[in-house]
Amino acid sequence: QGSAKDCSSLDTDCRDGVCDPANGNCIPQFKSNGTMCTADALSCTVDQCLNGTCNHDEVAAGNCLVSGTCYTSGANNPMNECEACAPATSQTAFSDKSDGASCADDGVTCTVDQCIGGVCDHTTIQTGTCRIGGTCYNDGTDNPMNECEECNASASQSAFTNVERLEYNPEMISCAIRARFYVTDPGSPIIVQR
Repeated sequence: QGSAKDCSSLDTDCRDGVCDPANGNCIPQFKSNGTMCTADALSCTVDQCLNGTCNHDEVAAGNCLVSGTCYTSGANNPMNECEACAPATSQTAFSDKSDGASCADDGVTCTVDQCIGGVCDHTTIQTGTCRIGGTCYNDGTDNPMNECEECNASASQSAFTNVERLEYNPEMISCAIRARFYVTDPGSPIIVQR
């Protein structure tokens, strides 16, 4: 009985060279799928044997592989803060954050800085405020150019609203007229819209 034939030249991470007893030739024998093999340069891929080949296509749980870069779950898209790695949704692309998630402050005190549809949006005005001509006003603040108008957020958040109720004051009659109001009774504290 001779020594076993050396078939090691066929050995790889995912194959063993063995001698075929039927003809004595060396043949590759695949290692079990899932056997660990040589790592690639990506920390988030699973390095495993599949059908005799070292494969790196599977992305490890809790990670995303987007455009060749690994991101852990919850990591923001560096180009869009309203997208993030969400492995349960996709491991190969960023996913939109939930509407209402906070995003970069636009520097305007009365806007809501929030993600809407995967984009940082600043069009929503905070409750109890107005934004008129690019300026923020708290509810009840007079128009600096017209004392007969004020920020009334419940009526409009983008324009001043005529003042509807004024304490009776003879000096403010002109204001009432400009706002198209009239006094129902000279002694009454209420001015009613005409």
